[in-house]
Amino acid sequence: MKTMEAKIIKVGNSYGVRLKKSYVLERNLKLGDPVKVELKRDASPSNEKLAAAVKELQSLQPFRRIKNPAAWQQQIRSEWDEREKKQFNLS
Repeated sequence: MKTMEAKIIKVGNSYGVRLKKSYVLERNLKLGDPVKVELKRDASPSNEKLAAAVKELQSLQPFRRIKNPAAWQQQIRSEWDEREKKQFNLS
């Protein structure tokens, strides 16, 4: 089994792994073919670290001043849309 380095990329609302075209062609891979991915490093934090981070975040109560989370999220998205329109000169 020949290995290669690959990067995680954003694909719409999901993530994917980008493979070199030559790697795909040499192995006659097609869209939808199952592949096995072996991580070079453990990319996931330990459960203990994650639990500690969540507990610390909860103790900080970062969203305690937000009275209406849905309205707040709509406002943030609206601000992002406006910033994007200005950045890319969209009307």
